Amino acid sequence: PLIFLKLSKTKDYPGPVNLRIMLVCWCVGLTLFLMGWNSPTIAEEAKKQNPPISEINIQGNQYIRTETILHSIRIKPGDMYRPQQVREDINRLYKTEFFDDIEVEGRLSENGISVTFVVQEKPVIERVEIVGTHEIAEDTLREKITLKEQSLFRQSLIQETIKAVKQAYLEEGYNFAEVSVEHEDLKPGSVLVTIAI
Repeated sequence: PLIFLKLSKTKDYPGPVNLRIMLVCWCVGLTLFLMGWNSPTIAEEAKKQNPPISEINIQGNQYIRTETILHSIRIKPGDMYRPQQVREDINRLYKTEFFDDIEVEGRLSENGISVTFVVQEKPVIERVEIVGTHEIAEDTLREKITLKEQSLFRQSLIQETIKAVKQAYLEEGYNFAEVSVEHEDLKPGSVLVTIAI
């Protein structure tokens, strides 16, 4: 099959999804000829503006189930391929906070376009350390925080954890507890999280 379109987002782009569109082959018919593919069916399909989606695949996920990812994707096999709908699906996947990077590849065949979402997941929390806690048992705090070991490190969990720890101290009569969360890379794909009180 021929990879003819690639959509991706740069990881450090702070605004809306930044899509880079790269046409790997600007002349499908010529490429098919050079590769010895002489099927008029494929050539005719390639000329269509919105060929049908033949299948949807997920690659790169290790912790997030494929079914969970597919649940966030609106395009379905049999739909006409429309780049805007793919962009919307990329946005939806980023909003889950499970991924650092997402690319979408389209492969053209005589059956239509096979669409593959290639994802890079957020790093996994390998270890959580809690320092400075004296008034409340560490095990009690671990039950309340949402930053858990062997889960994906997401920014929203930082604020949830800070709020949970402050609430725990408030319930014990400590109204001015200061809580901070830091993280550092341990190895590619994993982080150490430190909660300081």
